[in-house]
Amino acid sequence: MAVPDLRMAASILRKEGFNLVASPSLRSLIKRTTGPINYADMLMHEGWDDADALEGAVSGWQGLIRLSKARAMVFNHAPAALMAARLEKIPVLLMGTGFELPPLRTPLPTFRPWQALPIEHFLNVENQLLSQINKVLTQQGSQALHHVADLFASAPTQLTTLPELDPFGPRADASYIGPVYTIPDTPAVSWRISGQKHAPRFRVLIYLRPNIPQCELVLEALQARADIEVIGAIPGLPPEWRTRFSALRLLDHAVDLQTLLPRTDLVITYGPGTLVTALLAGVPVLMLPHMLEQYLTGLKLEQTGAGAMYTQAGAAITVDSVIRKMLEETSYLQAARKFADRYHDVRPEAATQRQFEVLNQLMQRGTSDALRDPPEHDLARSVPAGGQLAAAPSIQIEVTTICNFDCFYCVGRTMPQKHMRRAVFESILEKLPGNSGMTVSLQGEGEPMLHPEFWEWVEAVRARGLKVTTISNGSLINAARCAQHLDSIGISIDTLDAKQAHDVGRYNLPRVLRNLQSLSDAMGSHRLRVHSVDFGQDLQPLHGFLQKMGLRDHIIQPLQGKEDYARHYPDADVLHAASAQSRKVIAYTCSFLETPKMRYFNIEGVELPCVFIKDLAGYQSINKLKESLAHKQVPNCCAGCRHLQ
Repeated sequence: MAVPDLRMAASILRKEGFNLVASPSLRSLIKRTTGPINYADMLMHEGWDDADALEGAVSGWQGLIRLSKARAMVFNHAPAALMAARLEKIPVLLMGTGFELPPLRTPLPTFRPWQALPIEHFLNVENQLLSQINKVLTQQGSQALHHVADLFASAPTQLTTLPELDPFGPRADASYIGPVYTIPDTPAVSWRISGQKHAPRFRVLIYLRPNIPQCELVLEALQARADIEVIGAIPGLPPEWRTRFSALRLLDHAVDLQTLLPRTDLVITYGPGTLVTALLAGVPVLMLPHMLEQYLTGLKLEQTGAGAMYTQAGAAITVDSVIRKMLEETSYLQAARKFADRYHDVRPEAATQRQFEVLNQLMQRGTSDALRDPPEHDLARSVPAGGQLAAAPSIQIEVTTICNFDCFYCVGRTMPQKHMRRAVFESILEKLPGNSGMTVSLQGEGEPMLHPEFWEWVEAVRARGLKVTTISNGSLINAARCAQHLDSIGISIDTLDAKQAHDVGRYNLPRVLRNLQSLSDAMGSHRLRVHSVDFGQDLQPLHGFLQKMGLRDHIIQPLQGKEDYARHYPDADVLHAASAQSRKVIAYTCSFLETPKMRYFNIEGVELPCVFIKDLAGYQSINKLKESLAHKQVPNCCAGCRHLQ
């Protein structure tokens, strides 16, 4: 086991028989004056801005892999080790909290949800980091990554938290298994027996460390309350605190939570692991965040209603008043019990068993192909499929231009990378007639499920009595959630050849195909369609495969020959085929204008008659387009379009 702190690991695991080694580490040579804005920036702060140092750390991990003859790796948080596993071609099981394992998004989510930062900031830092990563990978003959998130994309991911407490969740690309770790051989500690003379009114369990700024404030507040019994697990407890806080039972070691939690009224802690364990026991939690990870988890805790955070030592609200409120107001207890009821079947033993099962599967395969296993959503709830979409005019809303794929023919990869703002989406939604039978498709030139508010917006559309669909690249699918919330869904697949798909820019084809099967099982073939772009490949194998699955709705579209699309095509033959399509213009009419089939709202909320207008420099309005064509003049934004036929 490679660990950064040998002393702590030895104190906890001395009886477990592990061989401990110090993990290779990086240290930044540059002192930065501001904190990181996201995971990518955090790595740059930690020394990943130095390609030579990064190469050394990765090489150190490769040495450990070779010396130990490792057949698989269980990864918690050492991204350089993940690069080494990729280079050594050993399978990996990703295991950790939501903070330690970032979601598969580009850009990676912010560490500062309270601060509005331009998306360009995030994309710039990710491009810098990606350059450093790819220098190391390509020097050893490995393929370059397209996105920082690709470093985590090819391994099964098990999060030791729950969806509501994931700082960047809930997410569809991981399995939430709940807490798995317990500290062995913890001494038995018990509360006083209820009904005894002078028995306390409340019981508060503390799990803190002395260096947490609010720790002494909490102890002082609790010492002043005669109606509260306190057990405090404080590793590193200063000896003088036992005298100073003599009314409290303070211990310098961990305690058995499972023994104490059933009769505990409030847990005060700083750690996400204790937080999850307490909520699963139906106990409210007061969080004292000491680091960014804990603060982001605390924000999620507050959203559940089962806990609160106390962050400012000099705040107008005192810690005593917060503790009093949480003990005496029943809303926290009710929310905590509701949380526990929702996850009554989540147990550390079952989670640990699941980890061993997945790890054994990876080791049996003994190949890096095992990294491509799709995540299994253990806590997903099955939902019966609904009905088909009715034929009706449709609306398409481009919710994002950001994508985790890099298809060569997609004009979205050259557009500004951003998510649609909530205000823009709400203004569009207000224009749509409610209960009209209209279908709204949340899609565009990016992967819609990368938008952090995608599922919230799906529900907003449904709340207006409208039908909702989307087209996805299929990499981030939670089939049960799609079945519950979408009337239908389209999945983009161009080929069954994994190498060809990768060359196109479509990654992890095995995962996409398995997700397609899961969708078919959950939604039925009548609510599922497949979209393909014909760039000259043999589509018959894919079509036959879909027929065998019972999927009859296979939509094939040719390459768009418009100049603002075709100039990005890298292959001369593909460019020629697209241009040939564009030369077939024989009439100054467009079906999107003659008989409105849909309306397209781009990322900025501009209303367009179709999805193909990307250059808005000369665009004025739909009526102006009609006037130009009536005078046999092709507007610049329509030049070369195959629909002018």
